[in-house]
Amino acid sequence: MPGEDMVRVRNEAVDAFSRAKRYETEEDYASAITAYEEAMAYEGLHDSAYYKIGRCYALSGKWEQARQVFNDIAAKDPANETICESLAYVYAMEGNYASALQLYEALVDETPYSASVLKSYIKVLAADGQKERATEEFSRFQSTFPTEMDSIKELNALLTAGKDD
Repeated sequence: MPGEDMVRVRNEAVDAFSRAKRYETEEDYASAITAYEEAMAYEGLHDSAYYKIGRCYALSGKWEQARQVFNDIAAKDPANETICESLAYVYAMEGNYASALQLYEALVDETPYSASVLKSYIKVLAADGQKERATEEFSRFQSTFPTEMDSIKELNALLTAGKDD
């Protein structure tokens, strides 16, 4: 029957994607990557599965592979904020603070009401030794997101660590 092969491919890809999500939940990232690669056979899941592969690489600390996946996706969709944020995170984890800060600065400008983006930006500024700038951004965080008490406490502890020494 016409289209049976496409239906079979789609069903197998959907099954692989479901298995991959389960593996990811179980923190079995190698198995999740393999299953997401299988899911990429169906065009309707290709981009989501490829992003999830990059995410699994990042969650397992394989920064170079994660960076490669996220750069591939960013080349096709440079305005994708999720990809830019993921790539910034990978750069930060690799210690490439200049590249991470460049992406976070653009993201903060584009998404001024994203607590997670501003929080990550502050953390990278602090890690890069830019405590004064991090403190300025922390003040902005507190005024923009006053109900984010856990984040405020975490950032305050980060920025005041070692001041009593």
